[in-house]
Amino acid sequence: MPDLTSSHTLEELIAALSGRSGELSPQLQKAAVFAVEEPATVAAQSMRRTASAAGVRPSTMLRLAQAMGFATYDEFRERFQNGIAQALPGYPGRAQALQVRGKIAENNALWTATIDAGHASLDWLKNSVSPKALQQASGALLRARRVVVIANFSARSAAHYFQYVLAMVRPDVSLAGFQDAAVVLNGLNGRDVVVAVSFHPYATRTVELVKYAQSNGAVTIAVTDNRTSPIARSATHLFQVPYRGLNFFGTLAPAFVLMEALIAGVVTKGGPAVVKRLNALNRAHEDLEDYI
Repeated sequence: MPDLTSSHTLEELIAALSGRSGELSPQLQKAAVFAVEEPATVAAQSMRRTASAAGVRPSTMLRLAQAMGFATYDEFRERFQNGIAQALPGYPGRAQALQVRGKIAENNALWTATIDAGHASLDWLKNSVSPKALQQASGALLRARRVVVIANFSARSAAHYFQYVLAMVRPDVSLAGFQDAAVVLNGLNGRDVVVAVSFHPYATRTVELVKYAQSNGAVTIAVTDNRTSPIARSATHLFQVPYRGLNFFGTLAPAFVLMEALIAGVVTKGGPAVVKRLNALNRAHEDLEDYI
């Protein structure tokens, strides 16, 4: 069996699955046929959900991945994700596909499908991000002299949330934009942490700023949709989050959940200093009469 885990395309993997179906056990054949006929499902769903849709056990999907030369199911699934992402026809085409689906959908089918896709993304996130990795990144955020968050375009909403809430529990957290990046990044060194958020297609400015931060020795935390993403390269801490959802545009829900987990890690490790800072913040809000 040739090695399909490195440079081969999704099309070649699907061809190999089709060609080898006769050599596999009945259950593996069933799983292989499903993968060939429903590559988008394999890309978007967790191993458990994909197995359920294929009518086999989750262990069968893992054995299929291993039979094709992959060490883990995640590596097998990532090949499908990469291939599907490259084949997508862009926003207009995906919007048209969604319109067609809406016309043939019954009652609340689109709503249910959207919720199911969200659940699948969060299931995948839960199973792919290790608690140890979260603890290590949270510890780096807590120890840092300062934290700079970098994101552009759609990713900026998740980045803004992260910067706003993290600044509530630790000092010196800033968000670098197009115009003020030089000012915000000035003086970066190995005691600082840069958190970069970017999804395909990757913002050129974000990639450039990450390279600049790394060249100055800053610790980098990359939140992105693919391990081959340009901001994933040389990242100190890498978190891959699902981005493709049911809608024509990517989903940011998994990124927001990851941000919440990182901030929760900072709070749990921060001790009395975090509580003291939040008490001071509450007093400032009361003095300024910020809320009704």
